[in-house]
Amino acid sequence: YGYNALHYAAYCNTWNTELIQLLLDNMSLDSINQEDNDGETPLDWCYRNDSPIRQEIIALLRSKGGIANNYDENGNEIESEDEDDY
Repeated sequence: YGYNALHYAAYCNTWNTELIQLLLDNMSLDSINQEDNDGETPLDWCYRNDSPIRQEIIALLRSKGGIANNYDENGNEIESEDEDDY
């Protein structure tokens, strides 16, 4: 499926950022921006996290070079070109 532990931590974490910090400190930039089978990075997954610490997680991911493929820097979902065809 292409996802890694950071995908899950970014999406599911709701109470502190310690695990995410640990993962980020021990992952390469390629792993931080690894795409799953849908082309989504851990930062993309994080934007769907309704946690009260979501903004902290986003800031951590971005501080380590995290990028999102489906969301802009303000957290707005980017419409894919394929969706325009329908």
